[in-house]
Amino acid sequence: MEDSKLTFGSFGDGGMFAPPSSDLMGGGGIGGGVFTPMGFGSFTADQFSFGQADMAFPFNPSAGADSNVFQIKFNPGVVVANTDKIVLTFPAGTVATNAAADTFSPFTSDYNGGGAGTVTGVVTVDSATQVTIALTVAAGTPGTSDNYTIDLKKIVNPTIPKGPNTGGYTVGLKLTNAAGTTVKASKTSMPYFIMAGGTNTLTVSVVAGVNTSTPTSGANGNVFLHGGGPGGPMDKSLTLTNGEISAVDGTSATSTVFSNLNDGCYFLGTDPSATLGGVDYFGQMSPEPVCLSGGQAVAKYLLFTPSSAGDGSA
Repeated sequence: MEDSKLTFGSFGDGGMFAPPSSDLMGGGGIGGGVFTPMGFGSFTADQFSFGQADMAFPFNPSAGADSNVFQIKFNPGVVVANTDKIVLTFPAGTVATNAAADTFSPFTSDYNGGGAGTVTGVVTVDSATQVTIALTVAAGTPGTSDNYTIDLKKIVNPTIPKGPNTGGYTVGLKLTNAAGTTVKASKTSMPYFIMAGGTNTLTVSVVAGVNTSTPTSGANGNVFLHGGGPGGPMDKSLTLTNGEISAVDGTSATSTVFSNLNDGCYFLGTDPSATLGGVDYFGQMSPEPVCLSGGQAVAKYLLFTPSSAGDGSA
């Protein structure tokens, strides 16, 4: 273990300040006036502060976990034209095989936000570590300094943790023409870090009915599961068929399983209400805690009850 009196607060052969210095007149200074920012990759602290750094990071940074939302912030430095493509190359170990646009993201309807023109895209998967977004530009011409924010779902983090004392993980960002034969911009994101996962598993089932053992036939529709804990957000879009889960984020499933969870308490809730098969239901509006430790495997039920019966969970 290193002594901070000797390392002056640095770790892993790096730190934000240099050791104290002294001059010929006997004066000195803390850190010698040298500031070395950590974790910005090839970007400066000023570029990061003013939103000029290209970024890529998972909302849930746990190793081997669903990232929940993976956000890209890209400034290509050139004008983005209609039919251009953004090509994302994820680090080895990432599983982007099922990557898709996050339909709940406010950026999906316009990647460049308040910039000129409206920029949208169609997400396609090229491989487990490469995703291409075919762009459509309408209602104006974007500027050369415009920033583009893209939120993706269904991307699984690498299983190997990397903290601030490493180079972390980065994403390759390219802007090409429609054919992919001309690279208009090529950058590497700031590093992001993945923390070690745990050994706990939480299986969440959502049922519409008077209780969790009697789902209601015909209770069909979409509901939203919101949650979070030590690893980050755990939000899911659920499809219910005959009162039970039939799909999670558009993929066929009968429950949603969160694995490799660290010890701690997780909080889960749903929409406050939903109309399923023409009937109004009350959901679990207030998130409920589920505390895990020591490699537990726990099942949690959340209940949508008919509006005449109140709300509940199990």
